[in-house]
Amino acid sequence: MRIAALIVGLLGSLLVTGLGAKWLADFKANKALIEQFAGALGGAANNEALVQLERTHRAAYFMVILGILAIAASVFVLKKTKPSGAVMIAAAVIPAMFAPSTLVFSFLLIIAGILALVAKPKTAVA
Repeated sequence: MRIAALIVGLLGSLLVTGLGAKWLADFKANKALIEQFAGALGGAANNEALVQLERTHRAAYFMVILGILAIAASVFVLKKTKPSGAVMIAAAVIPAMFAPSTLVFSFLLIIAGILALVAKPKTAVA
């Protein structure tokens, strides 16, 4: 069960970190266009789109930071299963509070976190 949590956790962590980095790069590359769009158009629909874009931008920062922590937690799942599982689940849930679309990529972290939490502790061989 720990090996499965390790593999699925690493895959999920890399997906989350990569998507967060991609979103940050896209936001930075299109920042001038976003500011132009914000200034040119008015209305509630435009404001809602900009609010959603800013929430996604905020979620991307959390995805990168927590994705790196989840990579470390995936490696430590062989030694400390419960804390590693909690970190992996947190790395999936916290960005989803800002942008629920992140769950498309972070569901592997939830699965890995559950696997780590239900893994039985190592027994000492006498």
